[in-house]
Amino acid sequence: MFLLEHLPLEIAEELTAALPAPVSFEKGDILYAPEDYPKALCLILDGEVKAMCGNFVLTRISAGGAFGVAGLFDEESDNYVSQVYAVTPVIARFISEWQLIEWLMRYPAVMHNMLRFLTCRIRFLNARIGQLVKASTGDRVYQLLFDYRQADGCVRLPYSLRELAARLDIGRSTLYRTLEGLTAQGLLTRRDRALYLQDKIPACICTGRKETVS
Repeated sequence: MFLLEHLPLEIAEELTAALPAPVSFEKGDILYAPEDYPKALCLILDGEVKAMCGNFVLTRISAGGAFGVAGLFDEESDNYVSQVYAVTPVIARFISEWQLIEWLMRYPAVMHNMLRFLTCRIRFLNARIGQLVKASTGDRVYQLLFDYRQADGCVRLPYSLRELAARLDIGRSTLYRTLEGLTAQGLLTRRDRALYLQDKIPACICTGRKETVS
């Protein structure tokens, strides 16, 4: 667990043992919703979740990752920033807000690890904003397709290509040319009338794990 890095092993084991048992979720289960979420940091032990704001994918988080900080330490907000659901079967562990505060107050190493985590998130979100602002048409099309890419690479869009062009505010001819360009680059293939997309997203700068841009 990243929060317990650099703590003596016996203390890390004691803190972990005191946590509630891991919780299992089926594919499609909602872990966090804007008006229904635990005041806790969620650690993904196995599987993958996706955080969405409306139809917009904010991020994907896989085993070893964490989320939920946006719902902590703020008594004035009653809503979580996104809806998080299981893309695959998931096993997760929750650290309550009060437990996390106790750790932060007692152990400087935990405080340091938390600050590193938050810094990573800020960098990630700044990069995401930069992508949205500066992305080329090809990058925007690729990113939207990637947001709906399944584990086998198949892209399952909730709307037609015509609606996709409208969402991206581009013409259908531009969309088709862009799809042809992605195909020429070897990033996109068609099989049995389905689209399959290759993964070109770089590893998360802080963890080394892949995290699709949530």
